[in-house]
Amino acid sequence: MSATPSLLRRVATALAAHAARMLPASRSQWAEAMTHEVEHIGADLEAVTWAAGCVLASYVERSKVMNILRTTPARLHLALVIGTQVLAFLFATALTLATGSATCVSRRSSAPLRPAMTIAGSFR
Repeated sequence: MSATPSLLRRVATALAAHAARMLPASRSQWAEAMTHEVEHIGADLEAVTWAAGCVLASYVERSKVMNILRTTPARLHLALVIGTQVLAFLFATALTLATGSATCVSRRSSAPLRPAMTIAGSFR
């Protein structure tokens, strides 16, 4: 009768299997090595830590293969975001110039501005 693996060991095995599935086909040897390596790590917590690193590495490798910005929807979304930011900037600039409030200091006050705190940090 075989002993049931601990929860941490099952989590490590599941993470390594997920990492293997996420790797691109060109990294199939990595995937095989990841799944076998979990079995040879003695401590369960170390196995989970190592498997989490495998997941991170697999995501990095997967993102290198994916050319997300070369797809039409991604480019349209990026153009829409940039366009709205440009329009927001232009609208804010035009509104500021139209209201005449481009200066930060009120013209009613003739007293010079004093800093609230000095360099040493004491308040005046």
